[in-house]
Amino acid sequence: MVGNEQVILEVKGLKTYFRTSHGEVRAVDGVDLSLSQGKTLGLIGESGCGKTVTSLSIMQLIKSPPGKIAGGQIQFQGRDLIRLSERELQQIRGNSIGMIFQEPMTSLNPVFTIGDQIMEPLMIHRKTSRAEAKEFTLELLYKVGIPMPEMRINEYPHQMSGGMKQRVMIGMAIACGPKVLIADEPTTALDVTMQAQIINLLYDLQKEMGMSILLITHDLGVIAEMAHQVAVMYASKVVEYASVEKLFEQPLHPYTIGLFESLPNLGDRERKLQAIRGQVPNPLNFPTGCKFWPRCPYADQKCRELEPALESIDSGRLVACWRVIDKSSNQPVYNPGKGDRERSDRAQVAESASATGALMEIKELKKFFSVKRNFWGRTQAWLKAVDGVSLSIKEGETLGLVGESGCGKTTVGRTILRLIDATQGDVFFEGASIFSLKSSSLRRMRQKMQIIFQDPYSSLNPRMTVGNIVGEALTTHGIAKGRERKELVENLFAKVGLSPSYIKRYPHEFSGGQRQRIGIARALALNPKFIVCDEVVSALDVSIQAQIMNLLEKLQEENHLSYLFIAHNLAVVEYICNHIAVMYLGQIVEQLPARELVKNAIHPYTRGLLYSNPVSNPSLRGRAALLKGDVPSPIHLPPGCRFHPRCAYAEEKCRKKEPELVKREKDHWVRCWVC
Repeated sequence: MVGNEQVILEVKGLKTYFRTSHGEVRAVDGVDLSLSQGKTLGLIGESGCGKTVTSLSIMQLIKSPPGKIAGGQIQFQGRDLIRLSERELQQIRGNSIGMIFQEPMTSLNPVFTIGDQIMEPLMIHRKTSRAEAKEFTLELLYKVGIPMPEMRINEYPHQMSGGMKQRVMIGMAIACGPKVLIADEPTTALDVTMQAQIINLLYDLQKEMGMSILLITHDLGVIAEMAHQVAVMYASKVVEYASVEKLFEQPLHPYTIGLFESLPNLGDRERKLQAIRGQVPNPLNFPTGCKFWPRCPYADQKCRELEPALESIDSGRLVACWRVIDKSSNQPVYNPGKGDRERSDRAQVAESASATGALMEIKELKKFFSVKRNFWGRTQAWLKAVDGVSLSIKEGETLGLVGESGCGKTTVGRTILRLIDATQGDVFFEGASIFSLKSSSLRRMRQKMQIIFQDPYSSLNPRMTVGNIVGEALTTHGIAKGRERKELVENLFAKVGLSPSYIKRYPHEFSGGQRQRIGIARALALNPKFIVCDEVVSALDVSIQAQIMNLLEKLQEENHLSYLFIAHNLAVVEYICNHIAVMYLGQIVEQLPARELVKNAIHPYTRGLLYSNPVSNPSLRGRAALLKGDVPSPIHLPPGCRFHPRCAYAEEKCRKKEPELVKREKDHWVRCWVC
C-alpha cells in the first residue's frame, strides 16, 4: 500500500467480532492497513464503521468475552501481536506503541494527579526512580505545552481544561518514546484554536521523535493537516486507500465523495451540502453486495448482489467499488451538476428579515457567578461569564455566536431563556421584557422560545420513551393529550426525518444523529418562534452534521423560525447563519454579516479563529497557530483589552484601557484599539 517506504506496522485481514444476545457483530471484517516509518496514516469514516475497534484490536485491548479477534495478522517490527502473550504485550503497550484515547476525561484516573499518571509508565517500562520520573515528567509537560508544569504536575484531571487534559493524554502516550502513536479522535469536540494547537503539537512531536501515527478521526480538515496516507472505512471494511493529495484532489468511492460533499468550507456559503442519506447499516444485518449501496444514488443491480473487493486503480491507490473498477479511466464516480449544489441566498433572506424588525433584543446582559466566599458568606470573587452583551435577532434570521469554550456562549443562551437568572440587563421578546414576566406569563412566553441542548443523550430522560419525551410539553401546556397528542408527536417525528414507529423506543436505542433529531422534535413541539441551538453539531460525523444543518434550514423556511446558533466551528456558522457575533471572555469583540466573515473580519481574535479552522487542503500542512495558550480565567480578567495577553498586535494602550464596541460600517461592529 505504501510503495518502497519502510513499514513499521502492518494489519492484514483483521477480523474482530463481538458475541451479543442478538447475534454476532462483525465490527471489523477483513481490514488491511500499512503504516510507514515516520508517517501518518489517517483512518476516517462515520461512527460505527469500525475505526476505534481497529485501533483497540491493534493494542490487543479487545475484552474476551464478548469480543474476539477472529482472524488476521498485526505485524509490528516483524512480530505478530495477536500471537504474543499478555506479558509480552505489556512490554509493548505504552512503551513501543502509545495510544491517545478518544475521551481524555474518562481515560484519566480522577483520583490520581496527572504527574502520577505520567510517571507510572516511566517507572514501569524504563525502571526509573520516582525522582527521575518526576524530572522527566516536568520536561514532558513543558514539551506538550502545559503552562506552569511545576504547579500542574500536582493537579487532578478535573482541575484542567479539555485542551490541557488532551495534552496530558499526549504526554502519557509519548512518555516512553513510542515508535507508533495511535491517536483516536484527539481533537473531536475541541475548540478550533485548541484543535489547531493539538494538531501542531502532534506534527512537531512527530518530526522531533520520528514517530509513526495512526490518526483516527471523522474530520477531513484534520486529515488534510496531518495525514500522508488515508484509509476510508465503511461498515467494518476499508473502501478506499490513497495518498492524502490524491484523495483530496479526486475522491473515487461514492462514500468518500459523499463525505466531502457533506463538509462546509469557509468562503463557500452558496454550495448546498449534499448529505449522505440514511445511516451506517447495523452490523447485525449488513446488506448483501456492496454495503454502501442502500445509501448510494448510483448503485446498480451488480452492486446489490456482489460485494466488490479492494482493488488497485493506480500506484498506491485502492478502491472497493464496481462503478470505479469497471471504468477504463479513473474519473469520479459521479459529478453533481451545479444546479444540485446551489442554495438560496442567505444575504437576501437576512435583508427581507430585517424589514420585519427585531424578534429578540438583548441589552447589556450580565451574568456573574459567586465563586469565593469568606467565613461570613460574603462574596470575595466573581466569575464574569457574561459581561455586557447586546445583540439583536430578527424574525426568520439565524445569529451565530462563536468563541472558545469558557467565553460565555452557553451562558448567554440559557440566560436569555431564563433557565438561569441574569445579574443585570434585559431581554425583550416581541417587545416584552422577559425578565419582568411573572411565572404564569413566563410559562406562556416559553411556548415561543425553546432550546436544543448540546449533548442530545444527557438531555433526554433515559427512563422515558422518546414519544413521551417529545409529547411531554404538549401535556404540560394543555395543548393536546391522548390520541391527539400521539398524532402530533408522530407528525413531529416525520417532520424531522424519523419514522413515527420509533415513538415507543428509548434514547439509548438511537444513534447520535437520531437523538439530535429527537431534541429538535421536542423543541418544535410547541410551535416556537425562536430556538437556541447550543453546539448541536459539534460532536457529530460530517455526514450527520450536514443532515442536521439541512434540516434546521428546511424547518426555518417552513416555520419562519429564528435561531441563536452557538458553535465554535466557523465553517459551520458561516454556512448556516445570517450574522455572526464573536465572543471572548464574556464580551462581544466583533459582529458582522456572515457573508463578510472570510473577507472582512478585522479583530485579531476573529482572524485567529479563522486561521485555526482546519481546511481541506493538504498543501497548508504545518501552519503555525495564530492563537497561543488558553482563554484566561474569567475570575481574574486581564486589565485593558481582555484579549491583549494573546494578541500579537497589542500596544501599551491595549494593556491599560478596555476598548468599546464601535461601529465600523453597516452591520459591522468591532471592539479593538489597533484594528
